[in-house]
Amino acid sequence: MVQDALSDPDVDAELDSLRNKLTLVGAETDKLNSELKELERQSASSGHCAGLINEALQLYEDTSVQDMFQEMMQTATELRVKMKKLKTRQAEKMEHERAERIHNSLTDYFTVNPKKGLSNAKLDDLHEFLAELKKM
Repeated sequence: MVQDALSDPDVDAELDSLRNKLTLVGAETDKLNSELKELERQSASSGHCAGLINEALQLYEDTSVQDMFQEMMQTATELRVKMKKLKTRQAEKMEHERAERIHNSLTDYFTVNPKKGLSNAKLDDLHEFLAELKKM
């Protein structure tokens, strides 16, 4: 009877069928394991991206829009003040240079005509002097 059970064709066919099914299940398991690993990699990548986004959002939330706007307004005010000071310094420098040129022109004229002075100057010299002043 044990010998009959070992050589029964129906049992052999059933065993072959089960072996084939087991092979198919093994192949399907390998395929599913590969898909699972790919999904785990995608999940890890998504988790990393989500972490970076959360970090960026945290930085944004730490510095509120109102704070950034206030800082921008303060910086703009400081810039206006500095620009005004620079413009004032440039105007003062130009005025100083203009006054110095006039002084140098007068000094040059009186050096050339030390005895005459302005009241004794020739009309042509006065026109020339006036033209020099207008250039400045």
